[in-house]
Amino acid sequence: AHTDLGTFLQGAKLTRQNILATSERTQTWFRQKMGAKVPIMPSSKSRVTWDAIGVPIILFEVILIPVQLAWDIEPNMSLIKILLVYWIADILINFSTGYVWQGQIITQRSAVVSRYLRRMFWLDVFLVLLDILVVVNPSGITDVGWYRVFRSLRVLRILRALKLGRMQETLEEMFMDSGIEKLLLFFAISQTLISIFLLAHMLSCGWYYLGRTQMSDGSHSWLEAYMEIDGDTNPSIFETYLNCIYWSLGHIVGGSVNPFIRPLTNAERLYTVSMVALSLLVVGAGISKMTNTIADLERVNVEAKDTRRKLSQVLRASGADADLSARILRFGMHLFKRRSSLSLEDSVMGLLSKALASELTLSQRSKYLAEHPLFDLIKDDFSDVYLQLCGAFDPHIFADQDVIFREGTVADCMYLTVRGNYVLETSFVFLVRMPPEHQSTTSGAAIRSQDCTDGHGQNIRFSGLRWLCEIALFTNVVHKNSLRTTSFADAFTLKGDKFANCVERSPRCVALVYRYATEFISQLARLPSVLAKDEEASGLEELDMENIP
Repeated sequence: AHTDLGTFLQGAKLTRQNILATSERTQTWFRQKMGAKVPIMPSSKSRVTWDAIGVPIILFEVILIPVQLAWDIEPNMSLIKILLVYWIADILINFSTGYVWQGQIITQRSAVVSRYLRRMFWLDVFLVLLDILVVVNPSGITDVGWYRVFRSLRVLRILRALKLGRMQETLEEMFMDSGIEKLLLFFAISQTLISIFLLAHMLSCGWYYLGRTQMSDGSHSWLEAYMEIDGDTNPSIFETYLNCIYWSLGHIVGGSVNPFIRPLTNAERLYTVSMVALSLLVVGAGISKMTNTIADLERVNVEAKDTRRKLSQVLRASGADADLSARILRFGMHLFKRRSSLSLEDSVMGLLSKALASELTLSQRSKYLAEHPLFDLIKDDFSDVYLQLCGAFDPHIFADQDVIFREGTVADCMYLTVRGNYVLETSFVFLVRMPPEHQSTTSGAAIRSQDCTDGHGQNIRFSGLRWLCEIALFTNVVHKNSLRTTSFADAFTLKGDKFANCVERSPRCVALVYRYATEFISQLARLPSVLAKDEEASGLEELDMENIP
């Protein structure tokens, strides 16, 4: 007996140790999971796509559920199950989506879970439970009162329309980021019209439901009076819905209504008064939103019109001919539209902190700079220097046939073309360099002139991203060619002194640039098509040490 008791106690002790060890492992795993970062950003394409899928689902439910409740139509269980899967997945995705708090994107899972539990989680769970109740279809409810309560609860599923507010903000941000602000006006008008229609739809369904339930309870109602006047005791769903929504829209917009459809009881009169008050709020909010959107767009148009008016006044006062006036006006309006794309105005930049302004500049220009092999190396190894380099480039907007530089002038900066069409008039091709994916060799200083010449070796036509006069960053040179535009064009320039000020912050970066510059100039010196004269070769083979950062 003592042996059995000892064995039992020893086994219990081991079991307790196993339980504690399992509990400790579980707690460790939970702490790791809660301390990890969530994988979905609030404005990522995957999240926007998921919300975009939810918009038609919400609209479908907002339209269908009131009709099913008002006309006592049984829902399609297969469809409800499919939508239930979406909403359950939406809850899980919300646990893995970060949020923005005071300008900072919060991605820590514990904070995300805590915030979601304090906000929309319980409403989402409640609505999912309602969907599950609909799927289960409790046929055991035989009491008429309880069955009516259960069916009435189904209308609460339209509370998912509250999610449209968050989705609306996401879509508006997407329009602004895409540079298609004019779609905001279309979006605001569409939103107002859809809101009025949905309001009229739900009010008309509620109006019919009120008349039907009163008539089924033996009370006098508007529906009973209407059927007596119409002479049809069993009107179709389409006919009654059309009459109800005509009546609702008439009260919402202050139009005419069917005189044979009118409230006859206190409940119906109270419903009508509440409907008019709610309509005033919804229509007023929609009109206010449209007015504000139109005012914002008109403010931009007023600035453009004012700029055009001032240019016209100057041109008339100067006596410019019609052709010159037209070219100046076209370029002036192009400059007005493109200026904000290349750099922010000082008034807007003043609203940002220095760090945010630098990050914004990095976001705007990094896609161009990263194509250059030297800047790509600096980006990978010296992020601080790269951030300064992005801000050191100066933006320029050129008109058609503008001469950017001429042959024989001093090359004091590097050019980075990003938009428009250009022609390089030269017999030398070493100043035009292609992005790495377009180069014909693997060398960092590789040159390519094929596919961009007119066949005479004199004019090189190109468009889009190219960098020119890179050698001006390292030494003193003179342009061997001329560059002009053949359309409106955008470009950036980087002067050697600005480049030196950025690079000198890091000794290791200085060494990288020195090695790159030496190799780059030695590659140029080996090109026979570039060095036509001995004196030109001697000027390129020696690196100007004073201009190396």
